[in-house]
Amino acid sequence: MIRHARWSLALVLCLAGCKSEASQPSPLPSASAAPAAAAPLQPVSAAAGDVPTSEDFEQTALDQINPQNMEQELDKLEKDISQ
Repeated sequence: MIRHARWSLALVLCLAGCKSEASQPSPLPSASAAPAAAAPLQPVSAAAGDVPTSEDFEQTALDQINPQNMEQELDKLEKDISQ
């Protein structure tokens, strides 16, 4: 009985998924539709030590930002972000 219920549920779910045509992905554009000026992507190979992390910038930030100039630095960052 349980086996029959499982198979019935699986069949209903499969059929429900097959009926949904709206979720089908749109076809990819052909190669001729791609812009001619687009440069091919080059693979990026970086060693683990070459990628900067937050620790790399922490000391610089501590040296540049202090309680006296914190508001000025914040204003400068907000201006950079808004551009």
